[in-house]
Amino acid sequence: MLPFRARECVQYDPAQRQLHALDWDGANVHYDTPAELTQALDGDRLYSPLLVHAAALWFAADHGVAWHLPATAPDPLGTLASRGSTEGYSPTTLQRCLQAIDRGYDRASRLAIELLSADDHLCIIDRDGLCANVFMHVANQALASALPRISWLRSDNIPDDATVVLVHTTVNRTGAPTDPMLVSAIARAQQRTLPRYAFVPFGPHDAPNATTEDSINAVVTARGIYRSDRVARYDDDADIGPDIISLT
Repeated sequence: MLPFRARECVQYDPAQRQLHALDWDGANVHYDTPAELTQALDGDRLYSPLLVHAAALWFAADHGVAWHLPATAPDPLGTLASRGSTEGYSPTTLQRCLQAIDRGYDRASRLAIELLSADDHLCIIDRDGLCANVFMHVANQALASALPRISWLRSDNIPDDATVVLVHTTVNRTGAPTDPMLVSAIARAQQRTLPRYAFVPFGPHDAPNATTEDSINAVVTARGIYRSDRVARYDDDADIGPDIISLT
């Protein structure tokens, strides 16, 4: 079983200078050098690679190697990187970051569930894996007997009977998805006029478009669900602290 909590997906052992992660079968794996980890990430062998990148920030630093987060990394990981560059990386900092990700994913999932009905077939397009696992766990808890059909996809091969598509992607401040790896998936859903929702728990990024502004119907964040042309308000909406996300 793959975990649905960020804090259970990756660990760094500073004493041994080893990074511990999970492969797509749920087996524990560890890496002794950044080169080994890079090879595993390039080969798409690791579950939730975004979280692996987070732990790699100080794994690489301990080995004297620079490590750069991918452009699709959510804000808590960017905050971790900026803190580490000035304060040094620590297991405590990583755990706080992972806990913030858990809260954001959980709250955004609870909002996204409201977009579904019992007879829907929801397709979650998520190459990272964690988002889909969190959503399915929350849906099982919240919907019980009224649970719609949910499929997790890591490709753009959307089933013919899909009724709703939830895409784990990044968006810019105009509400346009910015992850070029997901352009074809969004285009296929748009051609079939399926409802398309971007799952972006931590809000928009400053990034160029990978698709057009009208390719997504709404953006689901931990602070609320936004129309694409209104997601720029995310930064102005209520936030009661760096690690606690307000839904008001």
